[in-house]
Amino acid sequence: MGYIAPITQFEYIQYANRTVEAGRKPRIVDGTTPIQPIRFDQVLEDETKRSEKFDQVTNVKEDGSSSTGKYKNHLMMRAHEEIQVEMTGKGGYVNEMA
Repeated sequence: MGYIAPITQFEYIQYANRTVEAGRKPRIVDGTTPIQPIRFDQVLEDETKRSEKFDQVTNVKEDGSSSTGKYKNHLMMRAHEEIQVEMTGKGGYVNEMA
């Protein structure tokens, strides 16, 4: 034997109104716009530009002999991190101090 939950008259009236209105007014969606197709060659070109930019930063020779070399190295590492964040979408809000 199952348990029947107590239902007030107010809840029953709300349910009845919802079912009657749903039967009377079918919902019709108007004004939808078609989805624009994505051009594969454009996406491929964007990704190759990003990867070339990433390769340029990673292939830069590190010169750590002077203070300017250390500063350049720091800038390159920062640019590398920014590009990596842009490509992956992860790690953008992490502030790590060593």
